[in-house]
Parts: sequence; structure tokens; C-alpha cells
Amino acid sequence: MEFSDRLYSNPMDASTIWVCGDRGLRHWNDYLQESTLFADHATYMCCHDLLVFPHTPDRIWMGTDSDLWETLNGGET
Repeated sequence: MEFSDRLYSNPMDASTIWVCGDRGLRHWNDYLQESTLFADHATYMCCHDLLVFPHTPDRIWMGTDSDLWETLNGGET
């Protein structure tokens, strides 16, 4: 199934954007100047949904084809 990328913002940092889609999960910071691949499609499959917690933005949930993934440190692990 193919779908479009969706954008999510970090509620505590307006310069940070998460892009969730069929290629995985990417993180853009510095107002779209730098991009980092956090969860590639080969390992995690398609990113279907993302939740960045408003009061604890280092806690993020990502829903994929196979699982629900959680990070407690902003995507470092």
C-alpha cells in the first residue's frame, strides 16, 4: 500500500519536523536545513502514524506495518 508522507511538529520546538511515510521516519531540524533518517523502511517498514507527546517531546510513538515503536530520548534509540 502506498501513501503520502505526513508531517508532525515537535510541540516544544517549532524548528523540528518529523516526516512519517512509506520510506520510514525522517527528522528535519533547523527549519528544514538538516535531515536525519531515524527509522528506515527496510528495518521498521512504513510509518503509518506518529505521536510526539506534547509535555514530553522526547517520548515518541511510531506505528508501522509490524509494530508500535517507542523512543524515550527523541529518536536516539
